[in-house]
Amino acid sequence: MLLDNLLSAPILFFALGLGARMSGSPLHIPRAPALLLSQVLLIAIGIKGGLSMASHGLPANLGWLLSCGLLFSLATPWLGSRVLRYTSGLNTADAAAIATHYGSVSVVTFMAALNYFHVRHIDYSGHMVAMLLVMEIPALFTGIWLAGRGLGGTRRTWWHWLHDVLANPSIVLLLGGLLIGLLARGESAGMLEQAFIAPFYGLLCLFLLDMGLQAGDSQPEWRLHGWVLPVFAIIFPLFCAVSAILCGFLLGLSASDAALLAVLTASASYIVVPAGLRMALPNANVALGTTLALSVTFPFNIIVGIPLYFGFAQWVLGPGDFS
Repeated sequence: MLLDNLLSAPILFFALGLGARMSGSPLHIPRAPALLLSQVLLIAIGIKGGLSMASHGLPANLGWLLSCGLLFSLATPWLGSRVLRYTSGLNTADAAAIATHYGSVSVVTFMAALNYFHVRHIDYSGHMVAMLLVMEIPALFTGIWLAGRGLGGTRRTWWHWLHDVLANPSIVLLLGGLLIGLLARGESAGMLEQAFIAPFYGLLCLFLLDMGLQAGDSQPEWRLHGWVLPVFAIIFPLFCAVSAILCGFLLGLSASDAALLAVLTASASYIVVPAGLRMALPNANVALGTTLALSVTFPFNIIVGIPLYFGFAQWVLGPGDFS
């Protein structure tokens, strides 16, 4: 599975972008088309999840599953910040800011996991998109609480910055696509699938090309702190993924759903969380966590992590659901 994933087109496109930037090539994708590409992919994920939920219904243990995701999102920043404080010598604010990235989720990593399942004809539950939405925000609460409100800088209230985070285009498009897919019926649902789901693979390839370019552009600020931070950016997500799969075993999830839960808990946000932290913790080094998430954890997850998590989930829970 690992070899197949390494040689899959999306990963090769990511490697193309990363290699082009590291070799000094001026290749770039204009921001406007790249933004449109990401918006189409986000709404496609939401629509696919909504269509799946409409056809298969909701599981009886959905409440427990969402509670598990919420708990992971709230607890991961606390645990990560404790580990960073004892191993790297970072101050409380910077350790909390980095750990908050790892408490939230990466939508792009989730996209890559869905594509990994799609090309292998592996079934998964549409309500996992709801898990993505549930786990996106709560880590911010823990991170800000850990860093302390005495860091100063802003008069914005919690409700103001929470509104800004919830109004983030990523959240709006995912939730909107989920509702549209859930409510669409008959011929309309079929047309949605043709318009958004069918071209997903090609669009994801182009999107990962742009992500490779961005990863190549990111400044390795973590080198100033030695190798503790990049080691954390790999080992900590692995720990989170194993914990999520064991949680999936207790909840009776399929191997594919448990692997998706692992992908969510092991991923790190570099879009929503940085925006929220910059508003709430202006004196924390937010860029350090964003750089780690984008240049270390993201490539590790999409190249090695996804097939690794699915393989471990199959070992714990039995073979995946192949259609």
